[in-house]
Amino acid sequence: MTKIKGIPLIGYSGAGKGTCYDSINQYPQVYQFSTGDMFRYLLKAENNELSKYLKHTLDTKGFIDDECTFNCMNPFLEQILLGGGNSFVDNILHGRIFSPKTDFMFFDGIPRRPTQAKRLDIEQDIPLAIYINTPRKESEKRLIQRARDEYDTNSKKRTKRLDCFRDEGMPIIDEEYYGDRLVIVNGNKGILEMQAEFLAKLKNHKIIQ
Repeated sequence: MTKIKGIPLIGYSGAGKGTCYDSINQYPQVYQFSTGDMFRYLLKAENNELSKYLKHTLDTKGFIDDECTFNCMNPFLEQILLGGGNSFVDNILHGRIFSPKTDFMFFDGIPRRPTQAKRLDIEQDIPLAIYINTPRKESEKRLIQRARDEYDTNSKKRTKRLDCFRDEGMPIIDEEYYGDRLVIVNGNKGILEMQAEFLAKLKNHKIIQ
């Protein structure tokens, strides 16, 4: 498969990753691939072995294993390169054609642990990674306000998701996996201020002109 220029958005659920991306979605050369949206799309299939596995795993562990995550994601990435194919991919493309030479895919929700970061580095072209540095308490507050699904509204499931990022995701940051490729955005401030900092740093790295 042709490699995609990807920029991972890293942070707690509710940190503001999607909110940051919303500030740049009018630029023609950027796209967003949310693994959360992908799993929600796949979970809608009733009486499907994959959807049953995803729900059981999310409910019991709070995260999906690496192999399943990439096995779910890669066919969608291939469809993106081909120009569409289902409603999930069409919602990413919005009628546009993704060019791997000039366009960037913002990955929201992956990597969730160092093993995913390493595999994503192998399978895609990752010039930059962005950490939305929002404290856990503020992230949880935003999840409660968002209330998008049971993983936001159910306190046990919400806590499990947050614990998973603390235990599995933060080592990506703490161990400085991305080195000089890591850009940090302060997520512990107002939405407009956070978005402005996000946009300014992308322009500084010439991702957006």
